[in-house]
Amino acid sequence: MLQNRPRDRTAPAATDEDSDGTEELSTSGLLELLGDEYTRAALRVVADEPRSGTEVAERTSMSKPTAFRRLNRLSEVGLVTVHRRIDTEQGHHHKVYEASQEHLEVELDSLLDEVDS
Repeated sequence: MLQNRPRDRTAPAATDEDSDGTEELSTSGLLELLGDEYTRAALRVVADEPRSGTEVAERTSMSKPTAFRRLNRLSEVGLVTVHRRIDTEQGHHHKVYEASQEHLEVELDSLLDEVDS
């Protein structure tokens, strides 16, 4: 089972009882998610500072659709949070993504239980 240790400015990690729309992630699900090089790259970029999907795509040399898919998946499981950034000069707004976790702990016992089943 994944145990998130949130940054000080965010809410605790998601569980299936959470009402914020995030889903609980199994250990194998976390390893599969983070096993993807594009997902890791997107997470690494938004860990530095909040960025838009376009900025993530530019900094990682991945396509915009790939960047947005990875960011949305990370958001679904609570590893990134989404905020609105407003450009006061242009009057535009867009989403920015920010890593919500500084540390992740993985219990290997739960992974082994999944393998034994």
